[in-house]
Amino acid sequence: MLSEFTTETGSDYRSERWMTWVLTFLVFVVAALTRLTDLDVFTGPDEFSWVTRPANFFWALTTGDFASTYQTGHPGVFLFWVNLIFTLLKYAFLTVTGSHPDLAALVGPENTMAMLATKRWELVLVNTLMVVGMFLLGRRVFGTRVAFLGALLIALDPFFLSESRQLRTEAPFAGLTMLSLLAFMAYIRWKRWWYLWSAAVLAALAILDRNPSLFLLPFFGLLLGAEFIQRWRAYKRPPWRSTLYAALVIGLVPLLLILLLWPALWVAPAETLSITTFYTEIRVDEGKQGAGAFFLGEIYPDDPGWLFFPVTLLFRTTPLVWIGVSVALAGMLAALITRKWRPLEPRPPSQWLYWWVLVLLLYVSLYMFMIGFSALKFQRYLSPALPALDFLAAIGLYWLAMGGAYLWRTIRGRVGGEITIAWVAMVLIVIIIQGATCWAHHPYYLTYYNPWLGGIQRAQAVLRIGYGEGLDQVAAYLNAKSDSDEIKLASAMSTRIGPMLTGKTIPMGNLDGRWVQSNYVFIYISQLQRGKHDLEILSYLARREPEFVLRLHELEYGRLYPGPAAQYHSGTKLEGRGTLYGYDLSAAELRAGDVLTTTLYWRNEGQQPGDTFFVRIEDSADYPWATAYAQTRSGFEKAARMRKELVESEASLSLPIGMPPGHYFLKMGFVTDDGETLVGRFELPDDGDDVLVALPDAFPGVDEIRVPQSLDLATDDVSLLGYDLWPAVIQAGEQGWLTLYWRAEQDRPRDYVVGVRLLTLDGGEVTYWLGRPVYSGYATSGWVAGQVVQDPWELVLPAEVAPGEYEVELVLFDGTTGEPVARAALATWPVTVP
Repeated sequence: MLSEFTTETGSDYRSERWMTWVLTFLVFVVAALTRLTDLDVFTGPDEFSWVTRPANFFWALTTGDFASTYQTGHPGVFLFWVNLIFTLLKYAFLTVTGSHPDLAALVGPENTMAMLATKRWELVLVNTLMVVGMFLLGRRVFGTRVAFLGALLIALDPFFLSESRQLRTEAPFAGLTMLSLLAFMAYIRWKRWWYLWSAAVLAALAILDRNPSLFLLPFFGLLLGAEFIQRWRAYKRPPWRSTLYAALVIGLVPLLLILLLWPALWVAPAETLSITTFYTEIRVDEGKQGAGAFFLGEIYPDDPGWLFFPVTLLFRTTPLVWIGVSVALAGMLAALITRKWRPLEPRPPSQWLYWWVLVLLLYVSLYMFMIGFSALKFQRYLSPALPALDFLAAIGLYWLAMGGAYLWRTIRGRVGGEITIAWVAMVLIVIIIQGATCWAHHPYYLTYYNPWLGGIQRAQAVLRIGYGEGLDQVAAYLNAKSDSDEIKLASAMSTRIGPMLTGKTIPMGNLDGRWVQSNYVFIYISQLQRGKHDLEILSYLARREPEFVLRLHELEYGRLYPGPAAQYHSGTKLEGRGTLYGYDLSAAELRAGDVLTTTLYWRNEGQQPGDTFFVRIEDSADYPWATAYAQTRSGFEKAARMRKELVESEASLSLPIGMPPGHYFLKMGFVTDDGETLVGRFELPDDGDDVLVALPDAFPGVDEIRVPQSLDLATDDVSLLGYDLWPAVIQAGEQGWLTLYWRAEQDRPRDYVVGVRLLTLDGGEVTYWLGRPVYSGYATSGWVAGQVVQDPWELVLPAEVAPGEYEVELVLFDGTTGEPVARAALATWPVTVP
């Protein structure tokens, strides 16, 4: 019965020529509408690399640096030539039309959405024309009606469509391999030399695009072998001549064309092929290095296994395709069982479709078997199998339509146009169902998953979801803000969303914590699935309400959180204590007596119970002008006790009223033993450790000033209010600090020189220190009335000082005459030996 309705494959070449043109035009329109629209609203993996690489190829070729035309092991040369040809055509057109084009601007490679959309358009147009080519070659293999159905399925295949719209090598790889296969199948059927040569040329271009296309050559050899046996059995003599000729063309033409079109092979063939081979081996084994694939609800640090591609194929294809494939396989098996068709026997025209079902099934199966060896498994690696699967489905749908025509003829009891009606009905079914599916997912065709398997809601528990879909919506939300150019967004998708933003992006990672400087943090679904974000980051963000939730097809794809927006980044680690990611300062310019508030963003790396996070302001001599200990912010108490958790703390430093104006340095770190022992200090950025202090607007009265040890020493223009001596007991050879607290009684007092003496109890001088206040850098003659000046003295005792008790005496000299003006005993200072 079925063969009665498949004789069309032998007769449709006698159809009106205009019908072929009409169908060709329709294929182009459908493929173009779904491919060439909205190319500037999304970004995919690695696409900006494919903006840069063709540009590098262009300049290397045009400057004669042929070795540098090798850009990647894919090798991607076909894509490079496409870019080069379009660039030269645009340059020539602009020149002829009177413009003065900038060749460098045409070549790129700026990482902007405008540049990406331009480069995409060039390649997507080629991909669109490949669909048309599949229809035209498919006519010579399957017949016009099957070929048209197949071309429509390919044009409206959501997953293949998503790859066809991106600037990568997968879609050209799939298109070229399918065209080459169709040309070779046409050669097997019609024995025309131009089909054979076309298959060889297309195979070469496919190999130049991605080296797994080498799979075509042994597959062609397999088909040649089967054809050889069939013709031997049919005609009782082996067809050595035609078979050897075909083998030579398939073997030599690709080799010669690859040598001709790959400039790197002109100057360094051995090195280029060696690197390419090594790259292929790395890609095969790369999954074992921690690819982080998400599959069947689990994260695989290595190969997710052989089921990955079959399961992915089921989720990524449409029910209509599987209906067609099922009918095609059932039809072939029925013909085998009923012995209406034998693969190695002469085939009348009505029997060729059975043979092509077997060939396409073998092609898809062997290709999936080959890519199954790769430990690095990406869904897009399935692309070359999709056009073959769509043609296989087209055969089944055509047979289904012919079965409907037979049934209609039986019911009516007469013959009259039922074949054409059934075929047109099937075309409309394909266009309506597949078209509606694509329309529902435009422009993010990657959001499609087989509804028979639960669609995207079920797929999120089985496969990775999210390759950049919807990022434009996040960018649009941020770009609409009044301060959009100042926004910093942290995201693991920063390289893809960055070109869409008017602001800046920060890579999302928990190693150095630079992300804490972001105003916003975006968490994407695929990063969550694959465990790419530390749980501690997610725990930190869970304390905040998301400002924007990205939803596609009722599935939450991502959340946009307000970020910490830390002013400064440190990223340094004190092993076993903590990592300081960043911090805020309430001000970098203050007045003496002000309070400096610091907000700290840090990670607990195993802080001990006795450890304390300190913040300090010091001068160039390491004198501690102000010290504060970090207090955990509300909501982070538990995190502060748990290793790896992210913590927010605050420390408020009260600047002493007597702090001289000038530049000071911010210091942070950990101390232990109640602050007695320094664990270590964090490295702070150069632009974030400087504090500028100015005089206060007003000075306190004498009664308001508190000093550690009071002292009554005064002249007519300055008073020494008190002092502090540290440590209480000092070892010989060590450093101590004497801090004097002065008050100016009038503007611009005399210039005084201060002498500090270490005396024995009987008045003998052991050592002395001499200078003006504040390391001789802040002379009293510059003070103003009422000003309080805290004056640190670094006292380093000579190592030969004998143990015992000594007196510290202060002498005030007139800086002009050198005469002593006042003298006072400060304290007794015990000295010990080390």
